[in-house]
Amino acid sequence: MSIASILALVEGDESSSAVVRAAFELAQRHDAYLEVLHVRPDPRDAIPLMGDGMTGAMVTRVMTEIREQGEVQAAEARRLFEEACQTADLPVRDVGEQEPRRGRAAWRMIEGRPEKMLVDCGLLFDLVMIARPDPEKEGSAASSLETALFEVGGPVLVVPPDYTGRIGERAVVAWNGKREAARAITAALPLLKRAKAVRVLSVAEADRSADPRAAARRLALHHIEAEAVELPEGRPAGEALLQEVSAQHADLLVMGAYGHSRLRQFVVGGVTRRLLAEAPVPVLMAH
Repeated sequence: MSIASILALVEGDESSSAVVRAAFELAQRHDAYLEVLHVRPDPRDAIPLMGDGMTGAMVTRVMTEIREQGEVQAAEARRLFEEACQTADLPVRDVGEQEPRRGRAAWRMIEGRPEKMLVDCGLLFDLVMIARPDPEKEGSAASSLETALFEVGGPVLVVPPDYTGRIGERAVVAWNGKREAARAITAALPLLKRAKAVRVLSVAEADRSADPRAAARRLALHHIEAEAVELPEGRPAGEALLQEVSAQHADLLVMGAYGHSRLRQFVVGGVTRRLLAEAPVPVLMAH
């Protein structure tokens, strides 16, 4: 099992630099094919959201502003891609100019709704990388993460803003005995195989299906040596996990994504929200 293809969604905003850098670094270490996707919004998609009282001139002005902002963000996303290609000594290529092969990178820009375009493209990739959304804001980043987890369905690596370190040398795995956590471990196997240190954590509770030793034994079958640690009760799970990430100088957190059907429902509170908002390292999530 390996990571052969990575799709990195880049919006061209202040969080995009970290995603591009992390995507190129990870793709090079795994000799993977990398596609950097930028979805430029179609101003016509905003028309149903505009108020009935808006005049034709007002609608035209709003659509012009959306188009101009989209052009600015597209140019920034492209600049980051070209800069990363130069750093990695790779040719700057658009999708269609070369065959997708491991060790190559390509740029794809599409106009439309980010959620739909992400589904159309993401289904064929082993890993989707995306910027961490701001939990205090309703925006395309949160919608894209929701789409990647629930509609694309594969593993998603969420990159915090300004992150510049390596990914996956020291990994912390959150284990609670649930399906989502098991799927996250499966998705993370290619990364965990290359890690220098892996620690499986669970918070002490009556349900023994959350025994971290069981998850560590599963990893051992993949020749991954992992330390199993059961954290004592008394602290919120999110706080305990964040403290362990810091104490272990981890550069990757692996966890399940929990919720019913929509991301906005399960980031409202609980462990997922806190970790998404505060984790200083990339978080690999699966649902």
